[in-house]
Order: sequence, then C-alpha cells, then structure tokens
Amino acid sequence: MTTTCARLVGERGGGKLAVGTASRSDDAALAVEFESPLVSDGAGGLCTRHRVSPYAVAAAGMPLAALPPTFGPRSIVAQTTYQLTPDGRAQFQALSTETIWPWYTSEGARLMIFGADPLASSNEVITLLAFRDISDWHRLLRPQGVASEQMIFAWRDREQVIVNQKTKLLMVGTQFGRPV
Repeated sequence: MTTTCARLVGERGGGKLAVGTASRSDDAALAVEFESPLVSDGAGGLCTRHRVSPYAVAAAGMPLAALPPTFGPRSIVAQTTYQLTPDGRAQFQALSTETIWPWYTSEGARLMIFGADPLASSNEVITLLAFRDISDWHRLLRPQGVASEQMIFAWRDREQVIVNQKTKLLMVGTQFGRPV
C-alpha cells in the first residue's frame, strides 16, 4: 500500500519551480512524483521545461535573486564574436582579463559575459560589454589617445590572435535591473 505524505513545491534554480507529491510505500521507500515532466538541464541535473515568473516565486515565499546591474534605457550592449587563431584563446583571455577589461571598467564600461557558443567553432569566443550610451561605445572603440601605453600594447598583442570579429550593437529598451 502507498500513502501520500505531502504535496511539495521545489525550486529547481533559475526560476524553475516543480510541484509534486511525496509518497511512502509499506517498505518505507519514499518516492516523489512531479506534475510536469523534468528534462535535462544540460549539466547532469533535472529541471522543468519552462521558467516560472519571479512574481510567482515571490508569491510562494521564496527569495528572489538580486536584479542585475544596468545602465538603463538607451544604454548599449556590444555583442562581439571573435574568431581566434587555433592556439590564441589562452592569450586572448589573459590579455583581456589582465589589461583590456579592467581598462574598460576604469572608463565606465562593464563586461557582462565572456563565453563561447557551444554550437560554434572551438576557436570562437563571445563578449558582451555594456556602455552607458552610444558615445561611450564610440569613444572606447579603440584605446588610442585615452589609454596607457600598456593598454595599447595589450590591445595590439590581442589583435594578433584575432582572425575575424563581428560586433552587433543592442540598445537597451527597459528599466529592468538595478541602476549603476
């Protein structure tokens, strides 16, 4: 015989809630059956197929993650895809981490993402950089005249491992986030 012990709501991370029923059998085995099927999260775990709104998470009494920082409407996010030389990724990342991204930060820009598209070539990387407005993006397009000699050399050295690059500019259209 199986006895229903409890109904439960589990937070699976990233705004994904799972509703289920916990049951116990006569042999003391415990089972949880979820109302919605769980799918792979791509990292060895399980999650629901759809996200739950932050409002539903708050209504369930669960803490919300902090809002991400934002420069607000009309700020610019530059999404750049770099195709690198076959052995250039480590040098690209080192020069960017040690010199170029700190320079951007000192000039008021902000690195949002450094990563790769898992469906693209292994020698491609993507960055998303946030700028207060289009004039800041133009001003920081190249470091000449507004940067130290060390920064200019790092920029030049990094260009040596870049085969091709493509940038898209995205203009933010919402107030979502925590103003910075």
